Amino acid sequence: MKIIFIHGMNQQNYDQPSLKQHWLSAFQTGLSHSQQNIDLNALEIRFPFYGDLLSKHHLYNSLDIDTFLPKSISHIHLPFHLRHNNTIVPEHHPCASRLPSVNPECSESFTQRLALITALTRDHAFKELALFLNHYPKLHETFIHKFLIETYLYLSNPDFMHEVHQRIMSYLRPELDHIIVAHSLGSVITYNLLH
Repeated sequence: MKIIFIHGMNQQNYDQPSLKQHWLSAFQTGLSHSQQNIDLNALEIRFPFYGDLLSKHHLYNSLDIDTFLPKSISHIHLPFHLRHNNTIVPEHHPCASRLPSVNPECSESFTQRLALITALTRDHAFKELALFLNHYPKLHETFIHKFLIETYLYLSNPDFMHEVHQRIMSYLRPELDHIIVAHSLGSVITYNLLH
């Protein structure tokens, strides 16, 4: 059985080996948490990478999710006992962030809970924005074109769609069973390709 990971949009600045390693690390973490002792080296795992195709078309994805988030939380009125805490938590920026998770058996620190709430709030805000934009098709198209250029190109340019599909199809074998794990735009691509 072959496992194929299909990444989402905005991976243009990464390369196949580093992104594949990030996915394998997340997969290994999931296996460990579910107490599955599976050797990744024994699995046939493939990672078709299409993040470089935007550059080939001389386009660049300008989506910066951080532009949608507040730059400071100083305007939030914290309880008195938290206001005078001057401890600075060093920031760590991995090449790609992990999904937020809650472990009910561990008591999470305030910083961890705040990070989780921020990630979930951002997710909810994007869902609300998508619902709002559905009522304004022209604005919807403009937003997708400006901020989600990779998605727009995939949905509107048959040549680009074909190139992405070819990269993925090169890893599929009709005689084998496959497990396909896709994220974000990768889910849309997988649905279209398999449909």
